[in-house]
Amino acid sequence: MKKSNSLAWLIVFLILTVIGVSFYWWQIRPSQIRKTCVVESGNEAVELAKIKARTDPAYKETASKGMYKINDYDELYWRYLNQRGLKSDNREQELSKVIDQQQQEIDTLKKSNEQYQKNINDALTAIEEYNKKIRTYSKTYPTFTTCSPSAFGGINCHSY
Repeated sequence: MKKSNSLAWLIVFLILTVIGVSFYWWQIRPSQIRKTCVVESGNEAVELAKIKARTDPAYKETASKGMYKINDYDELYWRYLNQRGLKSDNREQELSKVIDQQQQEIDTLKKSNEQYQKNINDALTAIEEYNKKIRTYSKTYPTFTTCSPSAFGGINCHSY
């Protein structure tokens, strides 16, 4: 009876050991590696931004704030994962691609917004110059016209 009891405990111990090692190998170890990769790739991406800032003006503002470009970070992150034995998950890569696309859309919108603001400022400057001319002419002529920007993107002109 004692031999069968000790054999049962040995089997339970072996099963628990296999479960424990499996849990470590597929859960704890990858989690620790990912945490390390996040920190290392973030630090490396900041350093890379500082190096690129010397030659690329797009990186100067980023590097001066101690920040990095997300594409540089992603590339380093995946490289570190692969170096440490973790193959990248397709879901993570797809998410990274979606984030990259969204960042490109944001950059495009920022550029178009900057152009829109520039166009508005140019129009307001032209209106001011026109109003100055009108005021000058109004001293000579009894009727004059002033213009102002419309709330709907047009120009309202009024004659007095």
